[in-house]
Amino acid sequence: MRKYVAEIFDSTKYELAESPFYIKGKDDEVFSFVDITAGKFIKIHKDGRREEFCLGEEMGSAVPYNGGYLLAGTKGLYLLSDDEPSNARLYVDLSSEFESYRRCNDCKSDPKGRLYFGSSNGEDGYEPGGNLYLLNEDKSFTVLEANTLISNGMAWNKACDKFFFSDSLRHALFVFDYDVNNGIISNKKVLCEITDGASDGLCIDDEDNIWVAIWGGNRIEQRSGITGELMSVIDVDAKNVTSCCFGGDDNKTLYITTSGNDQTGEHDGCIFTCKVDISGPQPDKLVL
Repeated sequence: MRKYVAEIFDSTKYELAESPFYIKGKDDEVFSFVDITAGKFIKIHKDGRREEFCLGEEMGSAVPYNGGYLLAGTKGLYLLSDDEPSNARLYVDLSSEFESYRRCNDCKSDPKGRLYFGSSNGEDGYEPGGNLYLLNEDKSFTVLEANTLISNGMAWNKACDKFFFSDSLRHALFVFDYDVNNGIISNKKVLCEITDGASDGLCIDDEDNIWVAIWGGNRIEQRSGITGELMSVIDVDAKNVTSCCFGGDDNKTLYITTSGNDQTGEHDGCIFTCKVDISGPQPDKLVL
């Protein structure tokens, strides 16, 4: 098993950083993420320039589309255009779907540009629960997986016939059959169980192996996308590791988000990077 050690990329201590994306454009490269409980969306450009946008409500994810980002909040899904970086407009109202204490959690585009989004509790005092949804063209929802505890990491393999999913409080990674034509998932199986922590956000590499953040475990685990076998570990100097994505010049750098909420460690809540021996794909963008 290969061992790595992550390094500090951004020493800012965020409350609950999540939803990392690294986008390569013609003239720029942008690393983005959200600070969920602060309701902030942050972009860091290759030259170090930073942009921040505050949604005014908790925000589980910010997913790229051509021309901007879709912000998945508590009350709705919003579009933040690159042309209007200070004004997010409501795209889908979720107030009739979510209980008042719920919010969106992890969200990603599938290979066809469709939005998969999970829900989770945004407030304490309630039993954990939610659903994994597919957003349809008419802005209605299809529930793909009901009664998830905390919908989290998502990824699709290169052949577009498998979907990987993390339901954090079940302490496991799951794999489904995936129909690329309609986005429907089926035949749920446990890929692997997670001990000493809970599975959080994840990404997939170019050999279809999963890199999953371990909340409460100070690490990222690389797992075989076929057998679930543990292949590599990245040690992270933060207790609650929340997600990761591939980026950098050769797509062999893992960008890692963490949470600083209720933690006192020097680097809890910071953003880390780690150079690894395999590359990962650029993320799929939403088609809106």
